[in-house]
Amino acid sequence: MISQLTFNMKKLIYLMLLSILLTACGQRTQITDMQCEHLTSPLGIDAAKPRFSWKFETKEKDFKQEAFQLRIASSIQLLKKNKPDIWSSDKKEASVSRCVYAGKKAFESHKTYYWDIIAWDNEQNKYKSKVDSFEMGKLLETDWQAKWITNQELVKPEKTTQFRKSFKLDKNIRSARVYISSLAYYHLFINNQQIADNQFDPGQTCMHKKMLYATYDITSNLKQDENAIAIELENAANISQQTVVSDSNKTVWTNQPAFLCELRITYSDGTVETINTDNTWKTNQGIANNNASTDSQDNNKSEEIEWKAAGYNDRDWEYAFITEGPGGKLTADNLTGLLTHADLPQTGTFNCSDSLMNKIWRTTNHSYRSHLHSIPTNSPQRNKKGWMADAHIAIDLALLNYDGIILYEKWLNDFIDNQRENGDISGIIPASSWGYGNWPGPVWDAALFIIPNALYNYYGDTRAIERLYPTMQKYLDYLFPQEKEGIYKAHTPNDYTSTVYYYSDYKLMAKFASLLGKDATAYRKKAEALKTLINDRFFNAETGIYANGTQTALALALYMDLVPKEHEQKVAENLHKKVAGNDFFLDFGLISSKTVLHMLAKYGYIEDAYKMAAKTDAPSWGYWVESPGYSKQAETWTLSPQFRDASLNHVFLGDISAWMYNVLAGINYDEQNPGFQHIMIKPQFANELKWVEAEYNSTRGLIRSSWERKGDSIILQVTIPPGATATIYAGQEYQVGSGTYKYVINNNKS
Repeated sequence: MISQLTFNMKKLIYLMLLSILLTACGQRTQITDMQCEHLTSPLGIDAAKPRFSWKFETKEKDFKQEAFQLRIASSIQLLKKNKPDIWSSDKKEASVSRCVYAGKKAFESHKTYYWDIIAWDNEQNKYKSKVDSFEMGKLLETDWQAKWITNQELVKPEKTTQFRKSFKLDKNIRSARVYISSLAYYHLFINNQQIADNQFDPGQTCMHKKMLYATYDITSNLKQDENAIAIELENAANISQQTVVSDSNKTVWTNQPAFLCELRITYSDGTVETINTDNTWKTNQGIANNNASTDSQDNNKSEEIEWKAAGYNDRDWEYAFITEGPGGKLTADNLTGLLTHADLPQTGTFNCSDSLMNKIWRTTNHSYRSHLHSIPTNSPQRNKKGWMADAHIAIDLALLNYDGIILYEKWLNDFIDNQRENGDISGIIPASSWGYGNWPGPVWDAALFIIPNALYNYYGDTRAIERLYPTMQKYLDYLFPQEKEGIYKAHTPNDYTSTVYYYSDYKLMAKFASLLGKDATAYRKKAEALKTLINDRFFNAETGIYANGTQTALALALYMDLVPKEHEQKVAENLHKKVAGNDFFLDFGLISSKTVLHMLAKYGYIEDAYKMAAKTDAPSWGYWVESPGYSKQAETWTLSPQFRDASLNHVFLGDISAWMYNVLAGINYDEQNPGFQHIMIKPQFANELKWVEAEYNSTRGLIRSSWERKGDSIILQVTIPPGATATIYAGQEYQVGSGTYKYVINNNKS
């Protein structure tokens, strides 16, 4: 009896220890950062085929996902019972942690759905995520019951327009949402409480073709009693900016402020009530306009006053007037705003032993962040427009520092709306009538190809390429007749750079066609023909000189992979001579702010590149932060004494920030394995630096690269996130999986 009891006790202890051990093992690896449409538990999704992604946290080295199953259900209970009634992907053999909905059932407007992930690793261990959710917005135009309303009186530019509606609720509330769109920047209040702190909603679009609406959860703001919803509109013209530039005052959406709003309340008993904008709302001209977008830059909020609260006596106010909207399709806006810029999560950090480099990195980030207002703009004080070349030159510094896929996908959708029937697109987007024709040309319009390609490289996501593919085709058809003997003749007299970007368009188009399973033959042949033509016309093989032999001409040829392999080093040597002969001063503008430093480093001239980057006399990045002491980057290397209209807050020369990540820290994506599925770590150890450290939170997880000098050695430490692999260059090549690695590189040789 005693021996049996002892046996049972031992068995119980064994089972308890086993349970603890299994629990501890289970805690070593978790599925995290679950996102739908690149958002966490989003509201107002209107994608018919949503995208899903996730990451892993693990202490296991060389962890790799081998398979996954994504499940979607209409309730949490069904998922817990393993009965996903909407869709199950079944078990998919894949190392990528992303999936696109491929079910047959259509999602319903306003409805919440629940999803989870089951994953298997390379040891066949099984992991199950928590349950997450996403909520659909208004999928059909007919879902809208609200009307566009306005104040019938002409609103003075210096005044806001106020609207309010009182209503009483008698039942328990399960959930409540507000759906709102506007022809002016708006501020939304429920019972005198401001809903979100966005200053620049709705975002800029071609509003006669597309309008953005936002979705807000206001469940906690309502009460079983009298309630009030209040809207304050700024001047309608502010969305296209107060400063009259680029014909912005000719847009069809700069008239009287108007808005559309629907409050949808779901009660605990399952019934639904909607409160919609109509002619029962009250309106009044408000206080002096505090337009955050105007030239005054007065961002002070208006004083909280009684008209936003329940119980306010609005009998002297007028009734609102039902009006026509701008005609654009209403589309969900999933960008969030924060005070004076779009609120993008920061993904990267950089720091090193040279305080000048750190200052330059900070000014670049400051400039970039302050230019985000639903589109990447060029300057906050002048025309505040989405210039295309500015944006594609800055795309790497953007995506290395911030999680920008939602911002750029939104802006790329504006490209579709901007295109004319003949295929032409303007140099700024959105636009009314300015910027079309061959004035911008391929150098500017290359954003149509470069930015979708960047989103693919950084996120492994082809959605932007799929959407814009017809737009790209139509644009190339528009350009073709403008060739003259294969050379693109731009309005700006530089046939070389225009034709190089024209070649790049076709090269990327061939890549996109292959990715989408289309025939890429014609695009590939055209790209090859243009490459041959450029080399025949602009390259002197004996001297190794392209075009006029400037820093721009040489670096651009290397950057665009135009140089025949046997001549690459010679062209790079000429670039080195050109830079050294100019005492390492910059001798370029927009285009080569992206190419010269990278190409010097790539071909063995890291010391040249660093001397150029570290200059503090004009023209240089260092001059901006050391002499005038700018906290942001300027539009020109030096400013005229009269100043004129040059901007002191311009990001388009700021790719040096990306160079710090790519070259000094060595963090790079692998084009053959996008979305950081495979990572290239190749730091270059400039003599002037004692140490460098950088982090980048990729779609796979956090990548770290840091190095420091210790005597005659360099200590390199690298962290590769779960599920990813990497090639690390540390004296020799190392092929590794996830985990943290340390290397000692002797004799200071990389």
